[in-house]
Amino acid sequence: MKGTFNKDLKKLIDNSDFSFESLSKELKMPAYMLQDFINNKLDGYSKVQIDDICSRLNIILDENILFFPEESEKLKKEKKDIKFLSKNKKNFFILILITFSLITCIYIYKIYGEMMFYQNIISKNNISINIQNLSSNTIVVEDIELKPNEYKNIILEKNKKIKILNNTGTIKIKSPFDEYDIKLDDFEVVLTDGEN
Repeated sequence: MKGTFNKDLKKLIDNSDFSFESLSKELKMPAYMLQDFINNKLDGYSKVQIDDICSRLNIILDENILFFPEESEKLKKEKKDIKFLSKNKKNFFILILITFSLITCIYIYKIYGEMMFYQNIISKNNISINIQNLSSNTIVVEDIELKPNEYKNIILEKNKKIKILNNTGTIKIKSPFDEYDIKLDDFEVVLTDGEN
């Protein structure tokens, strides 16, 4: 196993009260194995074995010796791939969340606009209508003459009557809710209880 120690073991042993041989006996390991361990020749050792020797050295030398294993290229690549995938998933979910939030905001804006429109109609109890003369002759709307293809915007209040006279062709009436093509000679348009 490859890795590094947080402290220089050779220096620690040289500065301690223990000789190399006495330390070898204390650790209950042959001198050549201790020599390899100190020189960071750790092939054949597992992480558990290395941690065990470090913990015994900690007690004997009264030091805090730690071993940091070096990650293999395969493990580094796997970690990198996992990090990349988790980052992509996170970005994907953020994109979905932003899209959903944007669509929700658009719908809320539309609903709010319609709600304010209907609230305006209810509070004022009137609607705006557009009357367009599609006939070939002049008609009379509210004592105003409308020539062919001309139009007039009128605010229609509750129970107010609008008389359209001299109609021999088609009149188009547009309200915020609907559009009507009317072919009557003379007629009235009345708003009652929000309906015309």
